[in-house]
Amino acid sequence: MQLYRFSPLKTAEECLQVFDYIDERLRELSSLVIEEKPPVNTLKIFAHYQDEYVFIKNWVDSVGKSEDGGSSTSYYVKPFRPMTIHDDPIEYVGIRVPDPYRAHVGCGDYVVENYEEFKAKYLGNSPYTREVPHEKYEMLELYHPDIDVLGYIVKEYN
Repeated sequence: MQLYRFSPLKTAEECLQVFDYIDERLRELSSLVIEEKPPVNTLKIFAHYQDEYVFIKNWVDSVGKSEDGGSSTSYYVKPFRPMTIHDDPIEYVGIRVPDPYRAHVGCGDYVVENYEEFKAKYLGNSPYTREVPHEKYEMLELYHPDIDVLGYIVKEYN
């Protein structure tokens, strides 16, 4: 039985297909949970095996440059060349460390004009929106049991 939809990833083409899939599913997720389609600017693949993580990390490093070191569970790069998926200009791509509690394909960040307004409108009003703790940012998570990606709205700190 294959538990994970795409894993283990073994080629650059598969990684690009997964980014396409994640972006597409993020559009479905936002439509279902908040009935809006905010643009996506970050995509991250969830690795499920250690050797898969090593491969994807090397691939991610080949497409961009790390600017901030990420977090204890995630690593991001800014692509060397412009990347657009489904009309979304992707600013960052990344990978998450293997985690037995994260069977999702991946996640992405939505862009909203005003985090505080978004939070006031949806937090507590949508059963599939919640605040999540993070070591660097304030953020909201969009999720749904029928969708195998997670979406985030991250508060920008200036």
